[in-house]
Amino acid sequence: LQRNYIKIVSAISPLMDVHIQSVLLTGKEHRNQKIKQLNRMLNDYAVGNGHSFIDLNLVLSEEGFLSPRYTNDGLHLNGLGYKVWGEHISAYLP
Repeated sequence: LQRNYIKIVSAISPLMDVHIQSVLLTGKEHRNQKIKQLNRMLNDYAVGNGHSFIDLNLVLSEEGFLSPRYTNDGLHLNGLGYKVWGEHISAYLP
């Protein structure tokens, strides 16, 4: 996964600004452990290669889990979740 992700970002970064988003936490602790590890890798890669890292969990999660306000099933965003996501990333768009 890491190699493929890095390959894709490396291929497009000369053509445009790249903003790497975090993977959203879920309502399940066992999944969140792997997600947190992946997000650390994504953040390190972004910072090390001059890209911005957008941590969506800062606005969509609370106490280490995807906020129930923004999901109906603990995994997928609901309408309000998508609205907050869009508002958060809009600051990075031209």
